[in-house]
Amino acid sequence: MIKIDVTKRLLTAEGALSLTVQMESELNGCTGIMGISGSGKTTLLRMLAGLTNPDSGHIEVAGKVWYDSLQKINVPVQERRIGFVFQDYSLFPNMSVHENVAFSCKDYSKIEALLEMAGLGRFRDFSPDQLSGGQKQRVALVRALARDPELLLLDEPLSALDNEAREKLQDDLLEIQNRFGTTTFLVSHDEMEIRKLCSSVAVIENGKLAAIAPPEEMFTHRPQRNKFSYMGKIHSIKKLGDCAMLVVGYGKNKTKVMLRKEDLKMIMDDPNEFMRLDLGEADEG
Repeated sequence: MIKIDVTKRLLTAEGALSLTVQMESELNGCTGIMGISGSGKTTLLRMLAGLTNPDSGHIEVAGKVWYDSLQKINVPVQERRIGFVFQDYSLFPNMSVHENVAFSCKDYSKIEALLEMAGLGRFRDFSPDQLSGGQKQRVALVRALARDPELLLLDEPLSALDNEAREKLQDDLLEIQNRFGTTTFLVSHDEMEIRKLCSSVAVIENGKLAAIAPPEEMFTHRPQRNKFSYMGKIHSIKKLGDCAMLVVGYGKNKTKVMLRKEDLKMIMDDPNEFMRLDLGEADEG
């Protein structure tokens, strides 16, 4: 069990914010963390890693206390078995793929096995600037796994990738979870990614834990089970007879969604707006 009860005062673009999170997560599962930018998601990961100290609270991982403000316990980051994967890869540009992974682990047979598992064996001597974005992120993931972490912390690791690379990395993460059972915390804005990878999802709003539940419970807004729900920003709407084509964005990616008139009305402020759409595109923001 992972037990988290922490507070941290943050300075955001909107002013001072008190981050307060109380939650428990099962071992060997993947917990998604969602919330708007500046809500404290990355700070929560950094507190778990020991890179940022809470102002007060308690962090316990598998029965071992990593932080307790009252007992004056604060396990140093180098003694916490964590793997941290950032959005920007954070690879050493002057090192090869193998050398980047070896920075975290000196067991060369283990490194080779992980590189082969991630499809990176033939790139072992490449430098990061010779790799695609998806390949760089796989290197970062392998480097994190090479530490045999108790916690794998993923801070929007796939948001900068195109759809094809993103889906491949999602499959890799699923395989890793199934093979190693690593306890994972994943920060993501992508509902579909959370549904695919996570066993539970925590939503942070205004610095507080607003809810925590399985994805299917968190994202089910309609009683009809046969309907598809989607979280994203509507960039444009094009009327096509009694239907409409929406361009919906999530992160840096966009996709097209076809909706019937009655479904479209449910997400528009004005139920009559659909009837006023012309055949062009209308920005809905």
